[in-house]
Amino acid sequence: MKNKKLVATLLVATMALSMIGCGSSTQETTSDKTEQTETTAASDANAGDASADIDFPTRGFNIICPWAAGGSSDLICRTFAEMIPDYMGQSCTVTNQEGAGGTIAATDFLTADADGYNIIQFASGVFEAQPLMRDVTYKIEDYTAIACVTYEPLILWVNKDLGVTNAEEMVAYGQTNDVNIGQSGAGGLPDFAAQGILKQMGINGVSTPFDGESEAIAQLLGGHVQAAVTHPTAALQYYKDGTFVPIMIFAEERDEREELKDIPCSGELGYNVNFSVWKWLAVPKDTPDEIVSYLREKFDEMQKDDRWNEFLENSQLAGIDMDPNDVTDRINTEFGEIKEIMGM
Repeated sequence: MKNKKLVATLLVATMALSMIGCGSSTQETTSDKTEQTETTAASDANAGDASADIDFPTRGFNIICPWAAGGSSDLICRTFAEMIPDYMGQSCTVTNQEGAGGTIAATDFLTADADGYNIIQFASGVFEAQPLMRDVTYKIEDYTAIACVTYEPLILWVNKDLGVTNAEEMVAYGQTNDVNIGQSGAGGLPDFAAQGILKQMGINGVSTPFDGESEAIAQLLGGHVQAAVTHPTAALQYYKDGTFVPIMIFAEERDEREELKDIPCSGELGYNVNFSVWKWLAVPKDTPDEIVSYLREKFDEMQKDDRWNEFLENSQLAGIDMDPNDVTDRINTEFGEIKEIMGM
């Protein structure tokens, strides 16, 4: 009897020790799993942060603007330069390198260090119009886009004193009168838009280049040209006070903005002269992928900033919803279309 009690006691003790052992093992496994989960979560978080695995940036940036100070391109660059310290913790300068419709800056940028600190702002005309007017040594594939920023349509204006209020009346006027159209410079998209509409309307006249939009507008105000092609911002005040009459916006569809929605587009009028300017930021093509990803992430964040949207509104500019990866294909497509329109 005593032996049976002893055996029973030993069995109970053994089971208790076994349960304690299993409990310790279970606790250890749970702890291990918790630690592993936390490590995985941290890794996933870092994977979503483009700056997690790179030592960048460690110094200031420089944005090259291929046009003169004071224009829309310059203001775009300077708006980003003001926000960069808040988003990337480094300073940013803007260098204006104007000349030859942006081709000088584009050519010089071919030798820029591909380290992410050198950024250039481009407009579509640098790749779609300039190569048709002059020999260039660059191509769109030499650069990597990091942010698409604005869409800026072109508008054909006349002075109200001309007595023309629409495209039909302009065609009639041009049958017996010269219609010289002022624009911001030879070889740019405004020049091509002027040449294209003169050709498709079948009227007499020439596309007349001036030194920037402001001079083209001054010439139209003074009656020295019969029409002008500009971006909306440059001439909007004269449209609002009735001095300028818009004939058409060079686009397939009307602009939905309140100030521009009543202006007919070239597409609805039956003219295939859809020349609008869009702009983006780029770095040299050999810039490391991880730095390109970082810059794209940060500029995307900046374009959601109230300061950027206030700038667009105050400057009468429209943002463009476009993936930087699509820039090269769009440029090559539009370049072919412009060549066809211009008969080149």
